[in-house]
Amino acid sequence: IDAIRLATAAFMPRDFLADLQIAVGVQIIGEVTTMNMTHQASYQRFPPRTTSYSSSRHILDGTLNFPLFYYATGAFCGWITFLGRVGEPNMTNLTMVMRHQLDDDLYEDLDMLGNFVDNHDEEARIAYACNDDESRLKNSFAWTMLYKGIPMIYYGTEQGFNSRKVHGKWQGDSAIRESLWQTGYNTKTWQYNFIKRLNKVRNKYRIGGSAEIHTRTHDMNTLVFTRDCRHGHTSNAWVFVNNHAQANASKPQVYCPGPFLPSGDTVEWVEVLSGDGPALLKDGCYYAPNREPKVLILHKAVRRSRDLHLV
Repeated sequence: IDAIRLATAAFMPRDFLADLQIAVGVQIIGEVTTMNMTHQASYQRFPPRTTSYSSSRHILDGTLNFPLFYYATGAFCGWITFLGRVGEPNMTNLTMVMRHQLDDDLYEDLDMLGNFVDNHDEEARIAYACNDDESRLKNSFAWTMLYKGIPMIYYGTEQGFNSRKVHGKWQGDSAIRESLWQTGYNTKTWQYNFIKRLNKVRNKYRIGGSAEIHTRTHDMNTLVFTRDCRHGHTSNAWVFVNNHAQANASKPQVYCPGPFLPSGDTVEWVEVLSGDGPALLKDGCYYAPNREPKVLILHKAVRRSRDLHLV
């Protein structure tokens, strides 16, 4: 067992949680369903005095990142839990909370926050929230998998499950806790293969784990952040996500700022998620050929004969 997800942690005595964290011998990710980041962070920072729990360690090693979740569906889908559809998606509030978590020294360990856009207790699955919009779903998956913390994908998301609770009827929580066996555990869906590709990029370029993160820019429709990258000589990975609808997914997208333009021809920025190849950088901006989520990595280029090969 690598870790334990502990439900309803916020309703348990902190003395008990602290002793439990010691006893289980693995990391615990506690469910603390709140938008109050000070309260959520306190489960990492403040051990209770009445326990033998060491003051140098956390009450719990980590928590589910509900403060980000409650804004993520609005950012990518224009949907907020318990409010429903609130209009066009907007990245502003999500970015504000991200920066609050990153910059305000609230948390003992940001790498132990579980990030997600789908959950078995909330109003609706992410596919329902996004109206099954492929472009918006892809961008929300990319944010989940590449942002700082532990990415969590709810079962059935990879199968395209798109249910919602029906209040006052028998379909309560069960409506979003469907059985999976009837899908045949299909590995051919676009969702399954896109998440698989994200995981491959995350692992190959070592973007996850304790890699540092910096938010670079955002507006209503776009968000750009960088992760320190442990791939060869590369210093960081640039991640570009947006909330544009599938109807406009094939249109070019300009992100400003983008990464610096390398001098000479020994290195170049290459897009490694969509497979676009060398990135078009101009006037400090990145000109993406479409609105798929993008990941740029600085590759070393080796000149062999007259051809330029990437390594």
